[in-house]
Amino acid sequence: MRGKQAFPLVAIPLVAAVVLGVLWLLRPRDDVAIRRVLLEHIRGVLTRDGKREGDDYTVGAIEILGQDSESALALVPLRIRGESRSHFFAVRRRGAAWNVEHDLAEHFRAQAEGPAFVRAVSERLAKVMLERLRMTVSVTMVEGKPFQYQLLRDGDSVVAKCRFAFLIPREDGKQERIEYVEDFRYRDGRWEVAGTGQILQFRDVR
Repeated sequence: MRGKQAFPLVAIPLVAAVVLGVLWLLRPRDDVAIRRVLLEHIRGVLTRDGKREGDDYTVGAIEILGQDSESALALVPLRIRGESRSHFFAVRRRGAAWNVEHDLAEHFRAQAEGPAFVRAVSERLAKVMLERLRMTVSVTMVEGKPFQYQLLRDGDSVVAKCRFAFLIPREDGKQERIEYVEDFRYRDGRWEVAGTGQILQFRDVR
């Protein structure tokens, strides 16, 4: 009798384990969940912008570039009114769900427009000019559109290639335009300088 009474108590943990195992097997794979949340995000953004899927835009095959248990980077190909674009996103797991953390183009632009970012770029440019051209100058970022950038895939990561426009004083009192290129790699929520910047051709400011 005691054996018969003990059996249900022993069986309860086993049944619970089986149920949890089945639920785990039935849950969507992470890559499927990531693609789903990105597709919903893109559709939501473009719908709010007045665009209709199929007429104004189409979404290509979403590619996951790099992924671990808590975060992922993804490339979303879009064709908007005949123009093809690649959009990059950072996705992060919160609890059991995946959520879009950053549109990486917007994230980089917000960082690049900050005074600390501009100051750091200016200091690196001055250092490069001193080391390579033996010139000690103060540099001023051009007003208006001081930089242009493009996000590109680099293996399983995302790199922003950024071109900056600066003015440097000349001995004759005029200023000269200089363009300076740096790469920034996205890592753990931040954009880090990748490699050494390059100075492009000087152009006189008339």
